Amino acid sequence: MRESVYAACVDVANRVAVITGASRGLGRGMAEEFVARGMRVAVCARTRPAVDGGDRVWAAPVDVTDGDAVDRFADEAFERFGHVDLWINNAGVLEPIGPLRDTDPAAWRRAIDINVLGVYHGTRAYVRRLRAARRTGVLVNVSSGAAYHGYAGWSAYCASKAAVDLLTESVQLEEQADGWLRAHAVAPGVIDTDMQALIRAQSPDVFPMVDKFVEMKRRGTFSSVRWVADHMLRLAFAPGDDAAAVRLRFPPEHAD
Repeated sequence: MRESVYAACVDVANRVAVITGASRGLGRGMAEEFVARGMRVAVCARTRPAVDGGDRVWAAPVDVTDGDAVDRFADEAFERFGHVDLWINNAGVLEPIGPLRDTDPAAWRRAIDINVLGVYHGTRAYVRRLRAARRTGVLVNVSSGAAYHGYAGWSAYCASKAAVDLLTESVQLEEQADGWLRAHAVAPGVIDTDMQALIRAQSPDVFPMVDKFVEMKRRGTFSSVRWVADHMLRLAFAPGDDAAAVRLRFPPEHAD
């Protein structure tokens, strides 16, 4: 395992982060890591996230496809904590999985609604509040390596993550002159979450690349949530050369 990058990060005590899709997986893991390091977090998911942290945590049930609900959540987060230094649009789904010709149109649209429209709602809410307060903040939209090339069986997921990347590039271009926002679309790497368990459960005729992820599980080469959280905090609060990069891929924790 590579050495943690957290030592290079500035003090994050009392910094405030918003994380969507925080009921499980990467979202919940990042929230727990951030709180452990002294941050305050506002978290949401379709079911209220259970993240320990006392008054450092505020959790709410929010459907990110509902723009009004996201706006109310943003208002409450800013009111409770005064400001949000880092907003992470993490909510996302992988399904439907399988050849596009066999997918259900309603399920395909639902994936786009969550993965793209949900990011739009969160991004819009955050940018508008930064501009109103005339204070700076960092936006991270969680993307994927699937935004860079297609996978058979992942048409909705690949299309949605590519859209997230270009949405993020567009909003950064729109906002950079005024300097209130720094925006990044981040592919965090492969983490062993419920999504990975779903991937490994697929048959090759539905997802031909399944053996790749089964082998990663066998070898234990996933990145940890702590590794991803370290990189998120460095990017947000102690950026190096990658501060100017909108599309980023975090390095894997375990080198081949």
